[in-house]
Amino acid sequence: DVVEDTITGAEDQKLIEGVEEGTTVQEILNTLKDKQNIKVFDAEGNEVTDKSVPVGNGFAFRYMDGFSSVDAAIVLVRGDINGDGYIDGADMRILMRGLVNYIEMPAEELMIIADIDEDGEITSHDVALISMHIGGVQLLEPITKN
Repeated sequence: DVVEDTITGAEDQKLIEGVEEGTTVQEILNTLKDKQNIKVFDAEGNEVTDKSVPVGNGFAFRYMDGFSSVDAAIVLVRGDINGDGYIDGADMRILMRGLVNYIEMPAEELMIIADIDEDGEITSHDVALISMHIGGVQLLEPITKN
C-alpha cells in the first residue's frame, strides 16, 4: 500500500513511489491526510473525478488552497510507460519502437519507469522484463528510491 512516507523528493519535485500496477486513485487518497483538499490530475493535466480509475505515470495529487495548488506529488509506476495504470503490450511496444527506431527517450521520469533493470539504459533486457511481467513469469517491483 502507498503511504505518505512514499512521497519523496525536493519540495518542488515530489514523487509518489511504491505504487503497484492497478492501484486506484481512491487507494492513494485513502493514505493521504487532508484528502478533501486534494485534487487529482492525469498526465495531460485533466482533472480526474472518477476515483476508481487506476493511477498511471504522471498522475498528480495536488493539495489545493482554494483554486491554487500549493503542493503536489507525481505518481511513478515501474513499466507503465503509456501512463494508463497497467503494464501491458502497449508499454512493451513503446519500448520496442524506441529501441528499433532509436527515437529519443523522453523525460527523466520516463527513464526511471522504463529502465526496468535500473542499469541506466533502455535496452532489450527492459523489454524482456516487461514481457515476463505481462506473462506472469516475474512481476515488476514498484519504484522505490529509499
